[in-house]
Order: sequence, then structure tokens, then C-alpha cells
Amino acid sequence: MDIVQKQQQFWQFSCGLYKNPALKALLHQLQNERNANINWLLFAAWLAIEKNRALTVSEVSQIKITTKLLESWIINIRHIRNQMKTDRQNCALNPDTFVSLREQMIDCELEFEKEHQRLIVSRYFGAKDAYKSRTEFARKSTASEPQNSCNTNTFQNPRLLLKANLQLVLVKLPAEVLEQLVNMIVKLLAPE
Repeated sequence: MDIVQKQQQFWQFSCGLYKNPALKALLHQLQNERNANINWLLFAAWLAIEKNRALTVSEVSQIKITTKLLESWIINIRHIRNQMKTDRQNCALNPDTFVSLREQMIDCELEFEKEHQRLIVSRYFGAKDAYKSRTEFARKSTASEPQNSCNTNTFQNPRLLLKANLQLVLVKLPAEVLEQLVNMIVKLLAPE
């Protein structure tokens, strides 16, 4: 399977999760109140549930270096979009024009989010045309590096793998919120 197919699978997985209103609300709450990066959360879940793979500290660190600038742009776009919602009453624009511009900001943010996902997948799976291969992750890792407790290629319990992956990308998330998130995702996606 090539990188483009994996990128499309990840996007479809993410859209599928967003169809669940309770999970969507929790994801937005994590994003707005805890500054959680939802694409990272979704990637960790996708790897665990769909690909049966564990993330390592080194992989997350290396990918975040690559995606840092794009992530900052997404945050800025989101801030402008939210500011528009807050300032709507004080805006001198025609209401229809305002709504149109805000919808364009939403579309813009979504396109940046989609590109962010493409970049994460490309970096993780090592697209040779644009990004370094995964073998460089292994070369940069050291034996003393703290690792994900589940860093094997295959894992029998998707729930534990999901939790381990989420802990790597959501470091400061309280245990009870992490459990709630894991339970919701497993209930929606993991095979019985």
C-alpha cells in the first residue's frame, strides 16, 4: 500500500470518528480547553486500531519537528475563525458576506488539517520523495530513550495499544479523561 492510500485511509478514519457527536464534542473540548492536537490524537488512534502499530517517543519527536510550522499556522487560522465568531456582532460587514468569509475560514482550516494529516502519515511511513525514511527514526533512537511500553509491530490488545499511543501524544491529559477517550474510541471502532 502506498503513502497516498494510507493518507486517504487516515482521513476517512478521522471523518468516521467525527460522525459520532459525543466523540466530536470531546475532541473539540480537548482541543479548546487543553490545546490537544486532534490530528495527533486521531493518528495515534488510527495506528493502534487500524494498523495495530505503536508509536515511539522518537517517532513522535521527529514527526513533530517536521510538522511544527504547519501546526502553528493551523492554530493561527483557528484563532482567527474563533475570533470572527466572537466579533460577529461588532463587524461592519454585510451579514451574508461575514457568513461567507467565516465559512471560507472553516474550509481553509479543514484543508490545513488535511495537509497536516498527510504530512504526519508521510513522515511516519517514510515517503521517499518528500520525507526521510523511517529507518532514520531507528538510527536516531538510543537504547536509553524512554519508549512506549507497547513498541512492537503487532499487539494483541487494541485498547492497551490505543491507550499507550494516546499517552505519547497527549502527555498532560488527566487519567480519567484519557480513559473516557479510550473507552469511546474502542466502543466505536475496536472489534469485539
